[in-house]
Amino acid sequence: MDPVSKDPQQNGGSSAGGLNEHLDTSYIDVSLGDTSFVATITRGVTSAVGKCCKPRQMLVVLRLLKAITFCFLVLSIAADTMYIIFVELVAGDAVGDQLGGFRDTTIRIYGLILAVMAILVRKCGGGKSW
Repeated sequence: MDPVSKDPQQNGGSSAGGLNEHLDTSYIDVSLGDTSFVATITRGVTSAVGKCCKPRQMLVVLRLLKAITFCFLVLSIAADTMYIIFVELVAGDAVGDQLGGFRDTTIRIYGLILAVMAILVRKCGGGKSW
């Protein structure tokens, strides 16, 4: 029997049972004979994470981080748009010069473009939608 067929997730078994078990930290990409400081730290961190976290908990944390990142990208787009509208279009040139002038507006436009691109990469990148 090959090792792949022992895995219930590979054989069409339920993946829900595997998500509630503790992480198996024996499959890290560090050889057993490596006794360097970095290898020791890597083994220590993976065993600590494996003892206290389950795969389902890690998925929840990653989804929360993804949602928080999306919220901050949207807030960044809103702040940059409001600055450009209120300072550059509504207020006079004197106010714009006091708040940074052309250089600050250019940086905010680049930030706006990059934030929109970050959202589009995630949205259209082939993954699940938000």
